Amino acid sequence: MPVDVTTKPAGFVPVAFPPDFQVRNQRVGPAPYEITRTVNIKMRWRGRMLHQVMQEFGYDETYVAGATQKEDLQLNGRRCEPDVMLVP
Repeated sequence: MPVDVTTKPAGFVPVAFPPDFQVRNQRVGPAPYEITRTVNIKMRWRGRMLHQVMQEFGYDETYVAGATQKEDLQLNGRRCEPDVMLVP
């Protein structure tokens, strides 16, 4: 049975969210933000390409290509390509 979302239940009180919060897909959360992470190359990543390693974290090759192009993803603090080989 479909639910009528146009009527508000009894006792409904609207809640004001902080100005930096956003509603997306009927969910409330903080606005997107950037974070800087520095990681050392793990032994298992040596000899692999950057885009292959990033797949371990759920990023596809298209994302990695775009992030390296915009310099959002860097290697040793410098611009890199998604097919760069990781070496110590």
